[in-house]
Amino acid sequence: MRRSSARAFSLVEVLVVLVILALLATMAIPACQRIRENSERQTVEQNLERIAEAGQRYLLDSGTDSVTYPTLVDNGFDPAIRFRPSPGKPTNTSW
Repeated sequence: MRRSSARAFSLVEVLVVLVILALLATMAIPACQRIRENSERQTVEQNLERIAEAGQRYLLDSGTDSVTYPTLVDNGFDPAIRFRPSPGKPTNTSW
């Protein structure tokens, strides 16, 4: 029998590579999840800051001390979002 000139990988070598890849994946997946969670949290915080700034601008422009969310929607402040009270929660919607 002749041996071919092409050298193949042994089963042990392939298994070692797979184990190394699995270890790298177990380290990378939690890090990626943490990065995604942090970015989502930052996005929510930025959105809340923008909403608070917009509410303050509305109060300054309208000359009122307080305002409810339905009033903002009725006056066209946020036409894309409609007021829907959550079931089982109080309907006090003042800022």
